[in-house]
Amino acid sequence: MQDRESAYSIRRRNVYAGGQSAAEAPVPETEDGTERTFIRVAALVDTNVLVYRFDGRFPEKQKIATAILRRGIAADSVRVPHQAIVEFIAASTRIIRGHAILSLAEALREAEEFLK
Repeated sequence: MQDRESAYSIRRRNVYAGGQSAAEAPVPETEDGTERTFIRVAALVDTNVLVYRFDGRFPEKQKIATAILRRGIAADSVRVPHQAIVEFIAASTRIIRGHAILSLAEALREAEEFLK
């Protein structure tokens, strides 16, 4: 009879070809020794960063958002998802306490700039 844990466990052991677990798997060797490879990928910009870039109610967050976007654009390391652009237009034109961050025309113009 199987023990209770193995009979009812839904967790699987991460096993590589050859029956080794991830911790036991050999690291491939190169001429210089054991190396790990990686690929740099662009960061996705969240809607909040886009909104704070234009929201004068929070000057410190506005400054940080501006710096993040400028650095990312200069290094070509950020991407703005289409969903974030749609959310940006909705959030920045929403009237809160009688004030909207941007007019619809301004928000659309900025959204077009994000798409370039």
